[in-house]
Amino acid sequence: MLVHNPEGELQAVAEKMTKAMASVKTGEITIATRSVEIDGVKVLEGQVIALLDGKLVTSAKSVEESVLNC
Repeated sequence: MLVHNPEGELQAVAEKMTKAMASVKTGEITIATRSVEIDGVKVLEGQVIALLDGKLVTSAKSVEESVLNC
């Protein structure tokens, strides 16, 4: 949405937004339902885990710690 220009020409705005989609990252924070090790990240059941673009990147004791570890 940062490249959206409501005053711009539709085609130009659509092209900029489509191009910008390539740099979009998706983050998820959730709670582990089981203990596991994936891609070198050790997770204990009940820990907060963070995924970046669908890949497990960290586990922590709190949401804040998990976010800061990303």
